[in-house]
Amino acid sequence: MNGIFQILLYSPRVYSGLDHLMVEVTKQATANGYTNVCVYTDTMEHMPQLQSDIENAGGVVELVRSSNLMQDIWHLYKKYCPVVVDTHFVNKVKLWACIFSLLFGAQHYTHMHSLLGDDIQRYEQHRGRLKRMLLGVYYWFLTLCSKNVFCISQAIKDQYLIWSFGRCKNFLTLYIGTQLVAPKYTQEEARKILQLPHDRTIITNISAIEHIKGIDTILQALALLRQREIEVVFAHIGGLRSNTLEQQKYADSLKQLAVELGVEDNVVWLGRRSDVQDILPMADVYVHPSRSEGLGSVLLEASVAGLPLVGSRVGGIPEIVQHQLNGLLVEADNAEQLADAIEQVLTLKNNYGEWARKMVYQHFDQMKQARKLLNLYNITENN
Repeated sequence: MNGIFQILLYSPRVYSGLDHLMVEVTKQATANGYTNVCVYTDTMEHMPQLQSDIENAGGVVELVRSSNLMQDIWHLYKKYCPVVVDTHFVNKVKLWACIFSLLFGAQHYTHMHSLLGDDIQRYEQHRGRLKRMLLGVYYWFLTLCSKNVFCISQAIKDQYLIWSFGRCKNFLTLYIGTQLVAPKYTQEEARKILQLPHDRTIITNISAIEHIKGIDTILQALALLRQREIEVVFAHIGGLRSNTLEQQKYADSLKQLAVELGVEDNVVWLGRRSDVQDILPMADVYVHPSRSEGLGSVLLEASVAGLPLVGSRVGGIPEIVQHQLNGLLVEADNAEQLADAIEQVLTLKNNYGEWARKMVYQHFDQMKQARKLLNLYNITENN
């Protein structure tokens, strides 16, 4: 078997941009005589459709136990003898996978999906210079073992280059992209399905309910807009990343904040949904005020729906949101700037949404990104 390993190591709860990419990579790998093996952890019970899509495309889904990762992954190497291995996200398994790939003679690649962010600060503030240097050695070793390191945004690439002492020349920016499929529903149809008011201005945000996503900033901006006699409904899509007590408390604190700001009647919590791409036309503006973000691939989905974008000037977001072309950029943690940007987009009635759609079609086609990835694996129609 000509096996490609995608070592993902998470239990999918929503159909993410990365998951869509894995399905597209599987289709194209199968067409070229390779089997894409997607390695997740523990269970696929929340996303059986993803497993079905990968298998129907000619791929394989393997589950490893989070309590026994090393041994289970070693058995998979022996079972498939992969010719290409791509590890995703930062964890200790990357180091072992590098070693296993060397032992099996597999071409090894690494994907970086997020900024170092708070981890860097913790190392600098609490672990000292020695641990910071060890962290840099860790990234240097990963790149030494990897033919290429794929970063899903230029911002991530720039940061990792710094943290690997600038010695790593095999870093490449490779966007995940998004499916270029027009939404099924019109604005009127989507609002009817979601039981949202048909005659109100609606902004939306798709994110996990956690502090880093800046949902509290959106609530504060809503209150400021109300003071200006601009009534806006905020429809949030997404749920808790995990059902811990800490995260539940944070979700409750957001609802309490909405009450304190007097905007609770203007907020709708839609929860997780599997039809995000189809219902996005329900909104007039997409807002994404994250405090840190590797790329913000949901901005691409909003762009396909033709929504004007408002995002924070952090991480990879400015690589999607081109200020005053397809949307507006604001500073993170700045509710007043966010309110100003939303008001400006709603008032000017410009063509930001049209430009957003054009740009995503030009630069973020997921089929093209999958083809680029396979070409970098040296898997082409001629192999």
